Amino acid sequence: MHQIYRCQYLNHSDQEIIGICLNPSCKQTRQYCYKCLMDNQLHQNCRNNFQKINQIEEVIQTKLNYLEYLQYQLSQKLKVLEKAWLNWMTELQQEQAKIVKILESLKNHNFFLLKQNLPSVIQFFLSLQNDNNHNKFQKGLRLAKSCDLLNAIKIFDEILKNDEKYPDCYYQKGLALMKIDKKRQDYLQKSVECFRKAIEMNKFHFDAYKNQGICLFQLEQYDQALKCFTSAITYGIYDKECLLYKAKILQKKDENFEACNILDKIINQDSQDLEPYFYKGVYLIQVEVYPYIIQKSMIRHRDVLIKLLVLIQIMFKHISYRVICCLSQKNQMMLEITLIR
Repeated sequence: MHQIYRCQYLNHSDQEIIGICLNPSCKQTRQYCYKCLMDNQLHQNCRNNFQKINQIEEVIQTKLNYLEYLQYQLSQKLKVLEKAWLNWMTELQQEQAKIVKILESLKNHNFFLLKQNLPSVIQFFLSLQNDNNHNKFQKGLRLAKSCDLLNAIKIFDEILKNDEKYPDCYYQKGLALMKIDKKRQDYLQKSVECFRKAIEMNKFHFDAYKNQGICLFQLEQYDQALKCFTSAITYGIYDKECLLYKAKILQKKDENFEACNILDKIINQDSQDLEPYFYKGVYLIQVEVYPYIIQKSMIRHRDVLIKLLVLIQIMFKHISYRVICCLSQKNQMMLEITLIR
């Protein structure tokens, strides 16, 4: 038998291990044999935590069986949910097609077709009257879409007075606040709070995580923003904007290798997308080239600077950008590369 199944204590080496001490604070050798059991000096305070190998095996097997059972149950629930989702989507598409027909009949003054769909129109208006919050929410969405953001926010606030547990309302209010002015810190902070409440009520709200991260990025709260983007990405939904923001934060934190891996992921998804090329190029220039030209005199290294600018021109020939070179207070050359949107 392998040595690990033989007792390690002196004069016990011929004994087979029969169990393990599971006391978390035990400082002695964990495995024990029959001679260990007979020795009162060993594991004086651990005897209640002794477990035989076959007992441990049985417990672990039980745990494995339970995990297999949970996987089966989840797979069955997923099938049920998939079927329910398909039925729900079918109903929504049918209702959408019906409403499109009604709108077309109104626009084309086709009153015969409108008369055919009159029961649906009546049912639609009755449902709106019965659900006043839903009616208001639709109005708020319409105002937000037409960029009447302040009035949209008033509508969302009215709804939240009557129903504080309305995650989509918090989310839409956060979006509206965010769109008013992305540079106003008070609006951004209010948006963050709205997205936080939406996430509290629906932890799977991918867009709330993402937009909360964008607001925190604008507020320069990069660690918190990184948590939001990481949470959003864990749901497995590919989102270029989310990945790009995460890469930018990692670059700011000098975690350039991980940032480049994310940029490569975006490039692999769409090789025609120029933005990830730009940020990867900025990193390569700053890390691979820029350290060699930070000298006390810009004039002294003019040739190197010219070559660097030519390199930038080659790397970013498809992108609009701005390059600023100047001397810092310490007489060092500073290089700034900015993407022009």
